[in-house]
Amino acid sequence: MSGPMNSVRKAVITAAGRGTRLYPGTQAVQKELFPLVDVDGVARAVLHIIANEALASHIQEICIVASPESLPHYRQYFARPPVELMNALSAKPWAAEEARRLETLGERISYAVQEQPEGYGHAVYCARHFTGDDPFLLMLGDHLYVTDHAERCAAQLVRCHEEHGTPVSGVWRAHECQLHLYGTVAGQPVASTPRLYEVAKIHEKPTPEQARSFLRTPGLADGTYLCFFGMHVLPPAIYDCIKYHMDNNIREGGEIQLTNAQEMLRTQTRYLALEVVGKAYDMGVPEGLVATQTALSLRSPFAQRVLQEVATVHGGVAQA
Repeated sequence: MSGPMNSVRKAVITAAGRGTRLYPGTQAVQKELFPLVDVDGVARAVLHIIANEALASHIQEICIVASPESLPHYRQYFARPPVELMNALSAKPWAAEEARRLETLGERISYAVQEQPEGYGHAVYCARHFTGDDPFLLMLGDHLYVTDHAERCAAQLVRCHEEHGTPVSGVWRAHECQLHLYGTVAGQPVASTPRLYEVAKIHEKPTPEQARSFLRTPGLADGTYLCFFGMHVLPPAIYDCIKYHMDNNIREGGEIQLTNAQEMLRTQTRYLALEVVGKAYDMGVPEGLVATQTALSLRSPFAQRVLQEVATVHGGVAQA
């Protein structure tokens, strides 16, 4: 079923959240613009790292869904640096090259504004004019994806969609004690295709009792379920499903949820889930921010220094 009609060349990154879980740090900097040291040793904004993940997965155009308050900050970050800064960077060839790459990346980025915080599903709906009739890669603006696999996390998902021509969500195996944090799916393994499942049910943040009742997946250990990884490839039909929930004011926690629209889409077409080889890090909470930087650091030129610091700290703790 692969072919040009299944090509995924557009990505949507939702980045309209308030970042309250990282307060008061987000008083100074939007969480999606927090700087992290990337795997090549260069400090980049979180959103920059996510956008690079998309481009490395054959995406050509990106739409960032922003709040009215965050929009000017995103535009400034991805714009050409002022002349004074470019002159200063010229003394550092690597920095000047980064500036050129950042400007080129900025030329591929469009913006959509979510005027009010109406939920994740509503944020995605705001990008409908950008994606038009094309399938698109959906990514969270506060999640980073790390893999030691030859293929990027997003690229694995894009390839799966292009091979099968269906909506596909990235998933990972989670213990039932974590289900309150994630959208969860029940799936049937696809024969002769490791890590791929036909989705039979999608439910937002189920209780363990609900999961045991209708979200079991054959082949998984008791108490283990498939949870959303934080990225999806979706068709334009998802917008009709979101609009249905908006028109009928179907909300959870006062918000229009994407998961409910995905479950509606699942009833209308074949829907797949792919266990992604890699790990997603939620940097939108303090412990997740620490884990994200650690994961990147251990794959960077500074890995040995990080390990030495850990050994020093643990040695000091042991002596104390």
